[in-house]
Amino acid sequence: MRVLLMDLAPPEREKDKRVQDLALLLQALPEVSPLLLGREASPLLAFARERGMDFFPSGTGALGRFFLLRRLAWKLRGRSPQWILLCFDPEALALALELARGRECPAVVYSPCVPQTPKTLDPEPEEQMVGIAARPLPRARAVIALSEAQATELRACGFAAKDISVIPGALDPEPLPRRRPRRGGKIVFACADSLEEGKGYQILLRALAILYQDEALPPWELRIAGGGPLFAALLEEARSLKVERRMAIFGAEHGANILRECDILIVPAEAGSEGGGLSIKEGWACGLAVLCSDAPANLELIRDGRDALCFCSGDEARLAEQMRRLALDKELRRALVRAGKKRLGDYSGDAMLQKHLEIFKRLLEPGQV
Repeated sequence: MRVLLMDLAPPEREKDKRVQDLALLLQALPEVSPLLLGREASPLLAFARERGMDFFPSGTGALGRFFLLRRLAWKLRGRSPQWILLCFDPEALALALELARGRECPAVVYSPCVPQTPKTLDPEPEEQMVGIAARPLPRARAVIALSEAQATELRACGFAAKDISVIPGALDPEPLPRRRPRRGGKIVFACADSLEEGKGYQILLRALAILYQDEALPPWELRIAGGGPLFAALLEEARSLKVERRMAIFGAEHGANILRECDILIVPAEAGSEGGGLSIKEGWACGLAVLCSDAPANLELIRDGRDALCFCSGDEARLAEQMRRLALDKELRRALVRAGKKRLGDYSGDAMLQKHLEIFKRLLEPGQV
């Protein structure tokens, strides 16, 4: 079996990790030969080079796509061994469906890592791609969602319920640094997510303004590990709320090192913008108490009051109240950390790999492709 992992979307932390995790897990199997397709100068290209994996650069413009299609069609000729095209974004899916137009087509699997809307599945005309809605056949033979919430989104986009499987993302806690105990009594909140709309940062800043008025709290600060288009706007809003001295924004590449110095991880993403809970799992692995919004995908992952605390999405007063509760209750933080670490056993790489292989093998059975 050969698996072509296709990622043509811009870098995004949870997506990039999912692609790389699956590539490594598949590479370790003697019966599977993975290949990678992605953009030039992307994290996926650097990843492939470091591990000696075959990599196809996507090229740019209509001519680049034409030659890419020709190269891939030649690579897939004869279907021996059998091929799976595993796509992680709408553009990659459109390319895979173009490759699968022949009668002896490979199996196409769609595994998006971001929220889906009908618009995201309609490539722009200038991309010179085949519109998915315009070609009902061939279609993605299987669709993998990270959560039941995402499965609902995919059904709303027109994917058949019978084709959708839910496979949560995995996390190996070993490479992540553990929280380092600190002296002095300061409470350090952390947030590790891209600085984009829908991630709940505006609500978080307004919650900080509420905490700023609370003289009963011990000294505290917020550290953000992330980058994105809202960087300047968030700094300006922090200044207007007069909380800029209580927060610092670091680049996304500093995420793990930031977490090791913190006590409480806040995941304020609004409903519809969350992915597969990578930040929550990382918080558990690093030994942080987790406080998250009640976005549907988060509620699938956590058990409120047992391994994390929740607040109503968009409610800065409730968020501030829960932050205050955690800051003042050390025993509660410890209990949430212990329970969170136990939950990580449900999200092993081996479990994720086996569920993918079950789908691949089913698709390659006679009469399925």
